[in-house]
Amino acid sequence: MSKNKEARVQRPKSETMEALRMQLSLLSKSCRDFDLGDRDEIVRIAQALRVILNSSGRDNVSLASQVGAIQGRFVDMSFPYSESSILTYCGLFSVEMIFEGMQGTIRALPLLDRHGIKRKLVRFSDWWNVLPVLRDITRARYTRRQLVCWMANEDGGSHVDSALTAAYHRLSRGDVTGWGIGTDAGKVPLLGAVDASIRQIAHETLRTFARRHPELLFACPYDMYRQLASQTAST
Repeated sequence: MSKNKEARVQRPKSETMEALRMQLSLLSKSCRDFDLGDRDEIVRIAQALRVILNSSGRDNVSLASQVGAIQGRFVDMSFPYSESSILTYCGLFSVEMIFEGMQGTIRALPLLDRHGIKRKLVRFSDWWNVLPVLRDITRARYTRRQLVCWMANEDGGSHVDSALTAAYHRLSRGDVTGWGIGTDAGKVPLLGAVDASIRQIAHETLRTFARRHPELLFACPYDMYRQLASQTAST
């Protein structure tokens, strides 16, 4: 026998918009702190993105869906993808290499608004769950939804699971791009691909809402996105 469900009360549209404003504010705050060096904030970024963007079943509908935002286009800032390329694909971040004598470091950096990055407008369903943003050395492809939901659901956003999805474990903890630098101690692989990708997904999301609902970002904690919203509203 199934349990009776508790009665539910429909949330008014104004309250849903306020919930979206709050989540965008939390997202921008975590992005600011991450950019200032607090790398632990990445799990909060993933959690906020999941709440804003991801729907799973009839009773778990994203805020973006509730306010109709998924009917519009989302900002896509990824590098062009080529299925025929034999290389790994890192669509949302660049690679920084720093050498000091015979030692060196290599890290993934989100693209943000770097010079030369083209912004495209694509359907939400394609942006979120179709277009690949990462292809590893096995040629497996991964979407924005996979990266965000794996981190949010398994790795500290909402839960810390005792076992991780195998693909996410490889992406977040292994050498999946094949990139690295040689040092006296051997090869130093590129790590942090998932973190940098999720930070860039947050940037695309905040840019999308600054474009379509700038009023929701007028008071957000990160001046980068406040300014974007103000510029949009004034044009």
